Amino acid sequence: MTGIFAERAPVYSALGLEPRPVPPGGKACKIKGWQKPDTLIDRDQRERWLTRHADSGIGLRLGTILADDSRLGALDIDRDDMVRLAQALLGSTCERIGSKGSALFFRYVGQLKRKPIRRRVANGEDIPIGDLLVDGAFCVIPPTVHPSTGTAYFWVGDPLETYVLDALPLLGSGSDLQSANFQGARSLELVLAALQSEHVASLVLGQSTHDAALGFINDLLPYTQDIEFIRGLVAAALPPDYGGNTLDEVPELVASGVSKGLHRPGRDGAGGYDPRDMGPIPFGYLANGDFVLYDQRKRILVPESSNGLISLGTLMNYAPLSFWMSRFPQYKDGSPSGVNTFGAGDALIELCRKRGGFDPSLVRGRGVFPDPQGGVIVNWGGPIPEDTRYVYVCHRPLDVSTPSQPVDPRRILAMFGRFNWGNTSSALLLLGWAAGLPPRGDPSSMLVHGVF
Repeated sequence: MTGIFAERAPVYSALGLEPRPVPPGGKACKIKGWQKPDTLIDRDQRERWLTRHADSGIGLRLGTILADDSRLGALDIDRDDMVRLAQALLGSTCERIGSKGSALFFRYVGQLKRKPIRRRVANGEDIPIGDLLVDGAFCVIPPTVHPSTGTAYFWVGDPLETYVLDALPLLGSGSDLQSANFQGARSLELVLAALQSEHVASLVLGQSTHDAALGFINDLLPYTQDIEFIRGLVAAALPPDYGGNTLDEVPELVASGVSKGLHRPGRDGAGGYDPRDMGPIPFGYLANGDFVLYDQRKRILVPESSNGLISLGTLMNYAPLSFWMSRFPQYKDGSPSGVNTFGAGDALIELCRKRGGFDPSLVRGRGVFPDPQGGVIVNWGGPIPEDTRYVYVCHRPLDVSTPSQPVDPRRILAMFGRFNWGNTSSALLLLGWAAGLPPRGDPSSMLVHGVF
């Protein structure tokens, strides 16, 4: 079989995605019931599509459940002048371009609904920006030919078929993200607030940028107070060749909005706090009332009291002063003057409460472990998969470089055999134990004493 759909559909099906045929000259699937997931469509029927629609273009049904239980979605932006802002909101991702704008793929959690994205304008009307494509929506993908341009859709960077799907940015409503406890996710409320802000129209033209930036930032403050992230969004909304000083004014404009109470500290769409790759990660609470935090840089778990978490010294044990000032700034006379330690502590405590009681039996130290989800976890101080149910700690990474000479297990066994064993097979058992090193202690006892 030849043709776009016949050739490309099996590739996407093998990835667990759900391809659908697109008639030549069209942008939608015309097959009745295509919105159903593949699990509800007879396999023989899907096989027949490959022959009956071999020469058709190809698109994907969105909402497919991925390996990490998130779903596949796309932010379909129809305006070229809004693409840079969408890119800044989502971060690095897979993009598809047709005639204008761009479709940016993402993962999402919860039950999002497809909706048009429209930007407010001063006279009370709105203009279309694009669409949020989620469960049951359809997205045409390359190399389908666009009916208006007569040329093929194309990918920006790596195509979706070779993209690591669990590396796509993650979206969700604030409440869903809190319940799912995904780290580093972006709230849908923040994304929509930025794209739909009436002040973007002036920013993209580079006109009246001070007032427009102030209004735009005020729209963002209920969802984030991260100064550097906000600065990046303002920069993305401005023309690429903008040469004014509006970006230098961002800290002052954030301070102005906060001083007016436009923010809601601790309630942004990612659970009130985004640790990124530096800050402590809330893990729950212990029976004695302490809260458990994971120190990303030290790879340890630490129990903290509520009094400790509102202390600047305690917070700086986990991340530098600049980290806390960017997320929980304290203002004096409209200017940042320090860290709002009560706001930071409150956010961490609230997220620990949402995680629930912490189970120390799920803590694993250095060593090699079978993963209940399949495969093997090697915890010698390197990266650990995020989807494991256990917490792996390693405050002192091991040097696992290749030895200059190969180790001969027969010589090791011979050495072990020289001990005065009651049972000669014990030497072989000791060899097996040694192969499983490094040893690990009792996680629960170490946690209680704060040794992590």
